[in-house]
Amino acid sequence: MSKLNVDQIEANGTNSNVKVVGKGVGGACEIKGATNDATLQLNCSAQSHGVKLKAPSDSAGQNYTMILPDNQIATNKLLKVKSVTGSGESAVGQLEFADEPNVDVTSLNAENITTGTIPAARFPADIDADKGSVLQLISKTIVSSGGATYIQFSLDASSTYKIIGKDLRLSTNANLEVSFPGRNLSFSNWAANSSSNFSITNGYNNSNVTLQDDANGSYASSLFNFTMEVGTAADHVYFRSYGFASDQQYSHSYCVAYSRSSTGLSSIRITPDSGAVFNSGTEVILYKYKSS
Repeated sequence: MSKLNVDQIEANGTNSNVKVVGKGVGGACEIKGATNDATLQLNCSAQSHGVKLKAPSDSAGQNYTMILPDNQIATNKLLKVKSVTGSGESAVGQLEFADEPNVDVTSLNAENITTGTIPAARFPADIDADKGSVLQLISKTIVSSGGATYIQFSLDASSTYKIIGKDLRLSTNANLEVSFPGRNLSFSNWAANSSSNFSITNGYNNSNVTLQDDANGSYASSLFNFTMEVGTAADHVYFRSYGFASDQQYSHSYCVAYSRSSTGLSSIRITPDSGAVFNSGTEVILYKYKSS
């Protein structure tokens, strides 16, 4: 076999092609590798830039053939292996221009997601109770600099709520009171300050409940946390609270019945008395219990 050793082959004439003709059924234009894997470089007209097609390394042991697409090229198509003849390292694959495949998410397993972030838009704004969501976040108040004289939430007149107070801080020693603006409550029974049994106090009417009595005079330096449940339906109003302060452990358990009006509760307010305010960092969160 003869060898032609030249630096460049150029077509003879203007606008002429250089043709390399293989012989036989398996004839090909073969580009051999030397110390590097064989590479076909396609230059720009100025010969200053070029892109390359490069063969796999010898260690890959591949001899496959790729046949260019046999269908029409089009925008937004992907290059896909349409079919394969033979198998293994010498298989012949027919390529085609194809549409992007639809992703089957019917069996998506979240355990397989190990990195990245799922956008918030992929989550429903509200999950039904029958799918495991019992509490719905309604509102959150975080006191910033300057303090707040009270924290108040609007309520539906036929719902049940859970309220969580986190790291409540007062500007000075004071009692912490809960009130229901526009309503005087008739206490049917209540217990407080570690009482083990409910006390019957029918007919005791008031517009507020003392959630924590600062008897020790050290409440302002304490961090106070509490949880409350409030039922607002007319003739079935109830209020229950539990709490803990850093300087003393205590338990409040109020059960309030309101039957003097056919109108349910519409708001709840948490207020420090004696001119105190909530300091920065106080946080109170309102949730609603869901039934559907």
